[in-house]
Amino acid sequence: MSCSFAYAAYVCDQVVTVSPPTTGFEGYLNALWMTIVTMTTVGYGSVTPHTYFGRGIMTATSLISMVLFGIILNQVIMQLSPCRTERRLAWLVNNREVVLWILN
Repeated sequence: MSCSFAYAAYVCDQVVTVSPPTTGFEGYLNALWMTIVTMTTVGYGSVTPHTYFGRGIMTATSLISMVLFGIILNQVIMQLSPCRTERRLAWLVNNREVVLWILN
């Protein structure tokens, strides 16, 4: 996914008014580096897009990566959190004196 965003940013950041056309990323690998840094929300600022289209692609990349990280973290938390039965069992273990008193 980051490769496609990097390619889109590289293509969209082409400045066509200069002959020959140049890009703010100075190559596909710099665009890929920018995309990975943006997707991991590090944001060094060493490489930046110069056109509005390039900035729009990087903004979309940032927003999509935040949503994806949120979904992944939600799934991890749901897998690690105890279910209803585990919570009841933990309550019974912690309050066994109350349970024994009720049963007697």
